[in-house]
Amino acid sequence: MATNSAPGAAFVTGGAATGAWVSVTLGGMGLSFSGTAVGLGIAPVTAAGAVAGAASYGVFRAIVEGDASAFSAAALGGLGGAGVSVTVGGMGLAFKGTAISLGIAPITVAGAVVGLAVYGLLKIIDRPGSQESVAQVFERMEDKISWQEAYNQALQELSPLLAELAWQQKFAALEIEEELQLLKAQTLEKSISTDKIEQELQSIAAQISALQDNGNLNFTKFKNVEFTAESELKLTAIAPKKSQSWQQKNILKGHLSTVNSVAISHDDRTLASSSDDRTVKLWDLNSGKHLFTFMGQEKEAAAVAISPNGQTIVSGSFDSKITAWNFKAKTFLRTFFYLNSASSHSGFIYSVAYSPDGSKVISGGGDRLIRIWNAHTGQILRTLNGHTDSVLSVVISPDGQTIASSSSDRTIKIWRLIDGGLVRTLTGHSGWVFSVAIDSDGKILASGSRDGTIKLWNLCTGELIRTLSSHTAGVFSVALSCDRQTLASGSNDGTVKLWNLNTGELLQTLASSYPVAFSIDGKILVSGNGKGQIAIWHQTISSDESTVDSILSGDWWQVLKIEPNASLNEAKQAYRRLAREYHPDLNPTSNAKFYMQAINRAYREFRKEFKQKKLV
Repeated sequence: MATNSAPGAAFVTGGAATGAWVSVTLGGMGLSFSGTAVGLGIAPVTAAGAVAGAASYGVFRAIVEGDASAFSAAALGGLGGAGVSVTVGGMGLAFKGTAISLGIAPITVAGAVVGLAVYGLLKIIDRPGSQESVAQVFERMEDKISWQEAYNQALQELSPLLAELAWQQKFAALEIEEELQLLKAQTLEKSISTDKIEQELQSIAAQISALQDNGNLNFTKFKNVEFTAESELKLTAIAPKKSQSWQQKNILKGHLSTVNSVAISHDDRTLASSSDDRTVKLWDLNSGKHLFTFMGQEKEAAAVAISPNGQTIVSGSFDSKITAWNFKAKTFLRTFFYLNSASSHSGFIYSVAYSPDGSKVISGGGDRLIRIWNAHTGQILRTLNGHTDSVLSVVISPDGQTIASSSSDRTIKIWRLIDGGLVRTLTGHSGWVFSVAIDSDGKILASGSRDGTIKLWNLCTGELIRTLSSHTAGVFSVALSCDRQTLASGSNDGTVKLWNLNTGELLQTLASSYPVAFSIDGKILVSGNGKGQIAIWHQTISSDESTVDSILSGDWWQVLKIEPNASLNEAKQAYRRLAREYHPDLNPTSNAKFYMQAINRAYREFRKEFKQKKLV
């Protein structure tokens, strides 16, 4: 082994030092492709130099030994390089603002170099008589190579590209490091001691340090960087601090189909929900106990609202009728009829809301109209006409003076309640605007759209404050906490997101859907889904080392949200999905690092169990 390791280490050391020197001398370097440049720090460039050194050693050993398998390694790597070039498109190297184009040939050669590097590394660590060939190494990495090709293809469809590349780089580090550790364990445990590895690493560090002392390298600005594979995997220790998070406390099951709307009584004791199963249900918000079911609607119950005094409840249905019930007695009160017609609207009713004093009910329908009703008698008071398509959501300001409505015509309209006058029209969404909400001070309007964004508006001036973008599908429901601190958004991408209302910071992502609603005290969040279930979330505050466990607790399969008997591929897909959501490079929230720590821990536990099962 000594015959192989000493000169092999010299080749790798020289390549690594050269790579580091190139990075420092040329300054900012990167890869460019399809008009986009991605920066590379000193660590990747140093690693590239090490790869080149290993490849050089591979060529050296192949010539000395006449080993034809080196050409197989180069061919496999070259084929992979050609595949990357075809998939990603025009590539190049960029440094100090200058880009040099690389065609398919140089990239194919680069792939061949990597192939020779693998061959060289095997020759460095392989002892005589080893049974594993270069081809077998590539075969063991087949699933990673296949996934990488799929990922490169996906890069052409995803935006923003740079964020995805940053995430991929971090994930690839975990996968490659794991593979190298497995390779090292299989080949080194019988042929080289830990002391020998330490000596070689110390030798490399000493040579780089000598170059620095001689003035050839300047690592001053990188003094806090550790050039180890392990440092790429471990998250920096985080000083615990007080943070807000939401934990699921209950799941309410009873509806037979999609939950369309939820409302919480002003005393925070009762929850009402409407569903495609044509019913409205009442629940005890604290215990989750089912209290009562209102029936009688001919079609899907799309909307529900509870009066401020807790005396009545109204629902809007696809049968074009608004129905009122006595909340406490659980009895039918009346149907709201428009003049002499047999319905409330001439189209589906998508939204209903009470005025703050409980005297009026506002409804929005598929007939493009907004109607204002006497809540006590069901008599029509006024009709607002202005939208050019279905009215999907209506809300009234806390002072009872303003109505906001959103429509599939992609606009939001602001109206005066007192006379029905149109104040202004807000435009900016590129898709249907499904939901609107007004904060407790009546100053901010939030809107959720089919375009996947949430927009915050100044209700008084109509000025756009900011746009929140993180959902990957339409935002069907938005809600604002009464303390004016938090915005909740529910989407059909299978997530509910919590945002800091004042800064726009994404606070947390929950595995749920829509609709969403806050309790009056702001400590409970309710969310529905397409399976007829309602999730109850409670706000928790943590300020110690238990933060990770409080955010993502449970067994590894619960953290990864998969079954205990999940396959390797299923676990990897779950890990990648969660890493894409919570990796600190993509998720700027204060809790993201804690989430990622828990996800990494869960994935490693899975890998450990999976390997143990394979050995049995």
